[in-house]
Amino acid sequence: MNQLTQDQKDHYRNSMANNNFSPQIEILKLVAEGYDIEVAKGLVIAEIKAYKKEVFDKTVARNNQSELRKFMPIVVFLVAMIGPVFGVESPLWYIVAIILVGTAGYFAYRDKPVAGVMAYIIAAMAFPFTYSFYFAERSTYMKIEMLIPMLMAAIPAIIVYYIISAIAYSKVDND
Repeated sequence: MNQLTQDQKDHYRNSMANNNFSPQIEILKLVAEGYDIEVAKGLVIAEIKAYKKEVFDKTVARNNQSELRKFMPIVVFLVAMIGPVFGVESPLWYIVAIILVGTAGYFAYRDKPVAGVMAYIIAAMAFPFTYSFYFAERSTYMKIEMLIPMLMAAIPAIIVYYIISAIAYSKVDND
């Protein structure tokens, strides 16, 4: 007997997750089941290390995803701004922009990709309209005022994100 059963591994991981895991007790249980004491120690230590590595990997992945979520809205609005600010009226540019922001939405929200893609596409599609609406018949403005059309475009995108998340991902269990 040199391996733990899947039930034992699941029990250990559940105990560690609930902070009621005692390595000494588990080693004694394994010895009582017929494992050699050194083998039991090695198996328990290996399972503890595997659990800690798994938790660490999940934390790193969550942090990386969080960083993407902070960075991608900037990319989306920079791409969305190119059309109205520089007077690009080509439909080809807007198709490329939608593909770019859709890709950004997918990578920023991998846990909810449809919601992320749709929200970013709506933000990018709404920005030219909010830009035109806000700056219509104005010849001068302060640069900080560029944030107002961005916020106006972000509002429907945020609403759509939460609606799609609530409908499509309501039963998904997030860690």
